[in-house]
Amino acid sequence: MVKIDPGVVVKLVVFSAVLVTLPVGVLQASIHGFFDVAISALFGTVTDNLRQLFGAVLAVLTVNAVVIAYVVSAYNERPTSAKLVTESKKDE
Repeated sequence: MVKIDPGVVVKLVVFSAVLVTLPVGVLQASIHGFFDVAISALFGTVTDNLRQLFGAVLAVLTVNAVVIAYVVSAYNERPTSAKLVTESKKDE
């Protein structure tokens, strides 16, 4: 039976929660006017359509940033499975 490191499960759950909540929060923040200064600087005016467009683009970028952060975090993780395999071979 394969032993799963609890830290891996916690990391997966945390990144999954962030992957769901952060983009929705960014989209809602944009719709409610938190990024109006940036929108007016980029487009010269602020409309509801621009708020939604800007929020959607930021939400997509946020999803990509979270996925990249998870991949980098998983890549930099110490491999415990190789250690478990060598330990199980020693026991035999």
